[in-house]
Amino acid sequence: MSQAGPVASIVVTAYGRTRYVREAIASAVGQDSPRSSYEVILIKNFDDKDLDSELARKDVRLVRAEGSMGEYLALASTLARGRVVCFLEDDDRFAPEKISSVLRTYRATPFLYLHNGYSCIDDGGRDLPPSRARLLHFESAPSRSLRTESGATSSGQIAGLLRREADFNLSCISVTADFLRSIRESMARTRGWFDGFLFYLALHGGGPVIADSEVLTRYRIHDSLSRADGSSEATRKALREDGAEQLASLHLARSMIGEHPLQEFLDYTIQIREIRNSILAGEVHRTALMRSSSSVLLRSIAYRYGYGAAWGALGCAALALGRRSSEALSVYRSLGRS
Repeated sequence: MSQAGPVASIVVTAYGRTRYVREAIASAVGQDSPRSSYEVILIKNFDDKDLDSELARKDVRLVRAEGSMGEYLALASTLARGRVVCFLEDDDRFAPEKISSVLRTYRATPFLYLHNGYSCIDDGGRDLPPSRARLLHFESAPSRSLRTESGATSSGQIAGLLRREADFNLSCISVTADFLRSIRESMARTRGWFDGFLFYLALHGGGPVIADSEVLTRYRIHDSLSRADGSSEATRKALREDGAEQLASLHLARSMIGEHPLQEFLDYTIQIREIRNSILAGEVHRTALMRSSSSVLLRSIAYRYGYGAAWGALGCAALALGRRSSEALSVYRSLGRS
């Protein structure tokens, strides 16, 4: 793996938010790996002279960009000098051993896509106990590393990776720069569901995909639009728009994959999102909703994954049919991934 320059690139994305970015950067530059082995790039859509000056002294490459988050990730493929790209969203943090662990895994198995475990922190950066983290979001649950070999991806392997949440949280994902460059144009077209998009296209790409249980990411649980309860019309409208963008990315991935075992898993995810979006839009049709919810549950039982999302879909469907859409959305958000 000898090469001139860094072996890994940490790409931090900050989209209209400054509150947490210093913590994210501190965790990136504070790795236990030699600083020469990795670079740190911050892509942001805002100006902050104090922040820029501070980060320049820490040898952080600053890139001011406009556009969508998908365009940020596409831009990262042209900026990264490392062989491996590790994403870090501005409100999350890396463990000090993140880069050394990722590079150790890469040396042993040159992966296309690696997903590491995570723990949850609160708005102030304090560790959340497992019981509270479980209530707020899924826990990182894998007990061992699971990987697919090149060109040998079965439905069982895909389900196993999904049970380990290998498609969740951009800050847990590392990919090769070559892979990211190969999907750059498609990535720029996405407007949501970025972690899942990378996961499914990596599986479709045929390279090794690894889900590892080592906790290398601190995932922040905080009040934000993505976790609002949907009680106000403005919030519901924003959530509807976000849901539509995520569905568009899902359909883009499905069109790119074609005939492949991944299709049925994408269909499953699309059905869950459609249930959520129909409730947000107040378009509850009894027959269609119950058919979709039943299908989601059956797929979960068949592949033993996504139980929370399945029961959330059924619960919110039942409540929505009783015209209790706010409670329905609350059930969906607490039991299923939004």
